This record gives sequence, C-alpha cells and structure tokens, in this order.
Amino acid sequence: MPRRYRIYLLSAKTILSYAKEEGGAVSIALNRDATRRCQLPGRQEQDENALFFQIQCALQGDGFAFPKESGVIEDLSAVLCYVDFSGIFDRSSAEFYFFRSQISDC
Repeated sequence: MPRRYRIYLLSAKTILSYAKEEGGAVSIALNRDATRRCQLPGRQEQDENALFFQIQCALQGDGFAFPKESGVIEDLSAVLCYVDFSGIFDRSSAEFYFFRSQISDC
C-alpha cells in the first residue's frame, strides 16, 4: 500500500520576516498562524521511506505500525518541514565571474 507523508514547504524569506533582535541575538518564533503564512502553495506530500518510518517510531514508540488504509499521513508535518531558500542565496554566475575577474586584476 503506497503511503505518503505531508511535510510542508516553507518560505525562508517569510520565516526571516518574523525575526526579532533582542540583546544582540536574533530569534524567530513561529506560532501556528505564522507557520501557515510561511507555507508555499501546492501539494506538500512525500513518498514513504525508511527515515520517515524511524521518525514515526521515535514519535509514536517502537510499537508504531502504519495505518491499514493507504493515504496521506499528517504526523510528521508537526515536527518536520522543508525550507525554500529561493531568493536568499541566489546569484547568477555572471556576478561571480565579475567578482573573480576583479580579484585577479589586483
């Protein structure tokens, strides 16, 4: 029986918009509503695999067994997420080439 896990994809840009600086340290605290605002649209399902099964055993206990029916398992969405860093670390290779050529000219 094929099973899938729901694991949400969150936007790093939106997560960083919740950052607060206090005493020289930056913290990010997301409540349920803030986390929903960080979710990117689209299907957020992942095929089952051994790692997800092991995480389920850690969460539910060693006696964990899959539900009899196939479908989407929601349990891991409370403890795991994927983060999309698009627009955070992006740069074109032309920018790197320009920077590198300036260094070599020195």
